[in-house]
Amino acid sequence: MRPLPGALCATFLAALMQAAAPLPVLPPPIPCDPHNVYFDAGSATLDAKSAAAILAVAQDALQKRLAAGVEGHADSAESNPDGLAARRAGAVAAELTRDGMMTRDVSTMALGDNDPAVPDPRTDAEQAQNRRVAINICTG
Repeated sequence: MRPLPGALCATFLAALMQAAAPLPVLPPPIPCDPHNVYFDAGSATLDAKSAAAILAVAQDALQKRLAAGVEGHADSAESNPDGLAARRAGAVAAELTRDGMMTRDVSTMALGDNDPAVPDPRTDAEQAQNRRVAINICTG
């Protein structure tokens, strides 16, 4: 095969570029308002203060007809952080549905100790910030 002359090559490339579908324009990210619920070490039990906070989140989401993304977290010192994060997310999701949200509007994800609020905690208080569930109510 002979190589194409330069002008023909440029014309061919220009035609290819025009024929290619344009890349889709992605919408901007939907802003989310995270609400954190904290847990005692090794526990997935909600206390009264957390239940009241979850009720307020559920009422807000219901009023605005929004869904909730529930992310369970654990700190690196807890045993079985993935399982504990899943139980925490499940407890919060169950509370949201008890408070009136539809199951289909509540999604859960367990992140274990993979996404800490405080990446290198030096104190017990910093470690406690990693024992949480983030409830993300997205607007938009």
